[in-house]
Amino acid sequence: MSAATARLYIAGVYHAQEMLGIRVDGSKFRVLAQTLRGAEKQAPSLRPPRPTRVPITIRDITDAAVHLPRTYTGIMCVGAMYVAVGAALRISELLGQMGVSPSNADSRALRLSQLRELPSPHPHFVLTIFAHKTDQRGQGTEIVIGHPQAVDHIRMFLASHPKPSDGDARGPLLFVFPDGIPLSSRYLLLVIRPAFASIGIDPRGISGHSFRKGGATGLANAGVDDSLVRALGRWKSNAYLRYIVPSRSSLINATRKSPSDPSLH
Repeated sequence: MSAATARLYIAGVYHAQEMLGIRVDGSKFRVLAQTLRGAEKQAPSLRPPRPTRVPITIRDITDAAVHLPRTYTGIMCVGAMYVAVGAALRISELLGQMGVSPSNADSRALRLSQLRELPSPHPHFVLTIFAHKTDQRGQGTEIVIGHPQAVDHIRMFLASHPKPSDGDARGPLLFVFPDGIPLSSRYLLLVIRPAFASIGIDPRGISGHSFRKGGATGLANAGVDDSLVRALGRWKSNAYLRYIVPSRSSLINATRKSPSDPSLH
């Protein structure tokens, strides 16, 4: 019997006693509590270890895109990934809260009006997001998406956007099917995981956080200054460092630049 099952049975005993009008103070049973804690430490976890979250970068999206269908759904999913990685977004900032009914899209899901293209000094998109983790008042934060491949594909996606109306004064959702049903995070991951598996990326490690992690990783590996990485991802501290996974080439270059050992001369 696992420690979790033992706790469940004990809770059932407590409940049965209370139904009989007997009040039981479980905090006084110290030996029982210590026994359960010991069992939890010694018993191996019945759950398989969770795969490490894989960062998805702009380059990864470009490689995986060729394995997605050339339909509106495929174009939309690729566009969603480019926006998510290009702006280092959380999945809830991209598509709204997980688990929301398709007929009632979450208010935080991006709208078409929140993304606009500007031509100078180089073609780029400006995405305005509201009520994110560091902007609880919903004042709005502008994020620049300037990677050429991201810009080209987002432009292609917008050209095919069905613009269905859901009666919201803010306009249609950014990522939405022609019938008005919004793209969900679950559906997005279901579509893209096989494509990433085709290019050798473990699909089990791909989650909604892979895009934000990939946005930070891609910038860091390209040599972008730390302050700009923090600004793009809206990090107020050095927490962004936990999102960065150095590429093999970055590690090789770093070791080549390390000072030589004087004892070798």
